[in-house]
Amino acid sequence: MSVTNVIEVEHVYKQYQTQGLKVRTLVQDLGRRLRKAQTPAPSQSRMVLQDINFTVKQGESVGIIGSNGSGKTTLLRLLAGISLPTKGRVYVQGHVAPLLALGAGFHYELTGRENLYLNCTLMGLGYRKTLQTIDSIVEFAEVGQYIDIAVKRYSSGMVARLGFAAAIHTEPDIILLDEVLAVGDHNFVVKSFAALRKFMGEGRTVILVSHGLSSIEAVCSRAIWIEQSIMRADGASAEVVKQYTSYQNQLSGVSQSTTPVTTATPENEVSKRPHVSAQRNQYDPDVDIAPPQVYDASGKETSMLAAGDTIVVRCRAAFSKPKNNVRIVIGLIELKTGTVVSVGDNRLLDEPDSFYGKQVVECVFPNVQVQPGAFGVYVAISSAETLMPMLHWRDLGARFFISHEAGDSDPIYADSLTATQVTMRYISRELSEPTP
Repeated sequence: MSVTNVIEVEHVYKQYQTQGLKVRTLVQDLGRRLRKAQTPAPSQSRMVLQDINFTVKQGESVGIIGSNGSGKTTLLRLLAGISLPTKGRVYVQGHVAPLLALGAGFHYELTGRENLYLNCTLMGLGYRKTLQTIDSIVEFAEVGQYIDIAVKRYSSGMVARLGFAAAIHTEPDIILLDEVLAVGDHNFVVKSFAALRKFMGEGRTVILVSHGLSSIEAVCSRAIWIEQSIMRADGASAEVVKQYTSYQNQLSGVSQSTTPVTTATPENEVSKRPHVSAQRNQYDPDVDIAPPQVYDASGKETSMLAAGDTIVVRCRAAFSKPKNNVRIVIGLIELKTGTVVSVGDNRLLDEPDSFYGKQVVECVFPNVQVQPGAFGVYVAISSAETLMPMLHWRDLGARFFISHEAGDSDPIYADSLTATQVTMRYISRELSEPTP
């Protein structure tokens, strides 16, 4: 095992029996033998994972994506030690906190507090540390007075919040997440992403399985794509997500046109506004977008900001036909690592789901606490129901810079930047009449 590698997966195969296996009591089995029943049909098997190879270094954040049934959850079960590979080697170094299912690790007849005592004890925390940790978990999970009620009375969102809070606060070396944040509300999801970034900043490792591709890009610097039990890609999350969405569009018959976009810069802006290149992927011909614009808190378009400033991003989108259940996501990207610093989406709007005509949407990111560096903007428009993309815009070059007097070049993320602070609003709406 390499000193820097906390996970090594070498030529791993996993096979499951799918037919021919039946559970019988001893009496039933003896009766069958005495009656000389016919021999059951040979069992059949299905290969869930085939020749999977990768390593993960300490402090990395890795997303795992793929279609339903591709083997993502099975891979997490192998990493957690819950299941063993049929063939190959899985080696994990360090203390692992797995959240592989909603409520996993909870006894539903016990109260939330009793479950936390049990979890902290199993994680090896002493009595004093357990008391301190439980208070932090309860505060983070926002379950309030329900902490002393049986977990079976909790909603799915409360179970998810408590489970995530327990995992993140018991100081594991590696945390495994399998869609457990999908049931959380928007505020808690953003809060959880900030906690994960802080967790990674402490040199800990995150493995995230999610169908929410924006979540993968927001949290993970790297992604692994598994499709039909085979690892199809491993690389920078933005590039792997792009390959995966292209594959999904081919399967669904949706045409994709990818056009490199270069935004023009006026002569008098050259000194303070760099040449910006962007990637614009259009999947739906009825949706269009103009280059985003960045402003400071006073409403002045700018490319120079300081840590702690308010950043305002305006997006002009046009819908030639009415679109329902639309998700518009606007994010800030740290270009050195490709990490999404903060994100807002149209669920913050009064009318979040229906779009037609021309829209100008403004997203305000207050008190953005990052170290100096070059930053870009990304805008993703997708179907909230199918998660299929309609259009994706991503800056490849610097749209703005953040600077201050001290600090190194590595980004530091502030967990104070929550969804309750990020706001989104309409600047203008030129509505066209829906077509019959």
